[in-house]
Amino acid sequence: MSVQQISETGHIAYTGYPHVNALLDRLLAEEQTILDTKLCGLYLTGSLVIGDFDDDTSDADLVAVLSGDLDEAEFKALDTMHHRIVHDYPQWEHRIEILYVSRLALDTFRTRRSDIGVISPGEPFHYRDAGEDWLMNWYLVRTRGITVFGPPPQTVMPEISKQEFIEAVKAHAVAWREYWREDASRPLQAYAILTLCRALYTATTGEQPSKRQAALWTASKFPQWAQLLQNALQWRKAWREPNVEHAATRAEARTFIFDLIEQIERLDMADAKYPQREALLKTIETGWNEFHAYLKALSLEQLTTPKDAVGWTVKDHVVHLAIWEGATAAMLRKKSRLEYMQVDQATWDTGDFDKQNAVLEKRYKETPLSEVLRMFEDAHHDMLTAIEALSDADLMRPIKDYEQGSTRENPITDSIAGNTFDHYAEHKPWIEAIVAQVK
Repeated sequence: MSVQQISETGHIAYTGYPHVNALLDRLLAEEQTILDTKLCGLYLTGSLVIGDFDDDTSDADLVAVLSGDLDEAEFKALDTMHHRIVHDYPQWEHRIEILYVSRLALDTFRTRRSDIGVISPGEPFHYRDAGEDWLMNWYLVRTRGITVFGPPPQTVMPEISKQEFIEAVKAHAVAWREYWREDASRPLQAYAILTLCRALYTATTGEQPSKRQAALWTASKFPQWAQLLQNALQWRKAWREPNVEHAATRAEARTFIFDLIEQIERLDMADAKYPQREALLKTIETGWNEFHAYLKALSLEQLTTPKDAVGWTVKDHVVHLAIWEGATAAMLRKKSRLEYMQVDQATWDTGDFDKQNAVLEKRYKETPLSEVLRMFEDAHHDMLTAIEALSDADLMRPIKDYEQGSTRENPITDSIAGNTFDHYAEHKPWIEAIVAQVK
């Protein structure tokens, strides 16, 4: 057993709640009596570990790791014990979840399915068919579980990477399109809403929050849903409330759930395009090298003399690319693009790129070509430096987190791409058309 503090009541202080510690001691004693040496470890998980445990509504979530499968006698004895616990601790009725899983089932969960014993709120003690779809449960026990009995959870739970966990969370979230029920009760609505909040938080940050933390975070990202999220937290607390109009909130709950699924899928698409910081940097550098090599091959006349339909030379296009890339690098450091670009406030507030670009083109019209090319190289260097200072999770955050006053929810990688390799590729055909004027 891991070393734990002893509370004033004489119970081991697994948590900050003496009555919970008493319950855990009782459960452990009963399970050891029934299972004897078959019980390898007992681990606490859920809100008592992650945070925001509600003494009136939260469950006690545990995982019992066994040396082998339960036999019929053990199953019946555990079932009787669960009823006895609820009789002696009535406040825990429908609030205890225990998974009984063998070491073999854990070791082989990716390649085979196994029966595990489950007692959970609202259900009798029963067997569940468990396989790779239980990865999230085992990951959280391994990384966050508190030992009630046995060795540390890392020694008995399978090794699972954070990326595997995140992908499993995303897949589970998307599956709510199928899980959703058109007759969903209000408690189920609350459960689904908060589950999707947690999924989005995890998909974005890589961490597992409490339900309340996830709801507040989601409300800060999507203020239009703030009231619904506050309601969901209240519905979760009032799950025993009678005479509820379940249908009254169902349509809004469904809209929110399906909206968050789409948000998570957008993160997946961003991951596919920019799977990690190193890959993003490589893509930018490839685009830069190709475009920069093309510019170096042009003559002075090609760079400065012919013009396109709006009067821009190749040099003007390079100015444009340099200023926008540099401004985006400044934004990554949470500095003002307006101040970097030095466009007047009235023009900036129009949101009209053509007007903003016209101001920049006029300002740099007489700037020597050598200085313009140096500006472009400096802006590119600033962009790479700014990206290198960010984590993968930072790169998945929305643009509005980086730019004051913005409401844009798409990831910052969209802005990075739009002002680096995608921007070079956009302008190259226009530049080629200008260059073609010089024979």
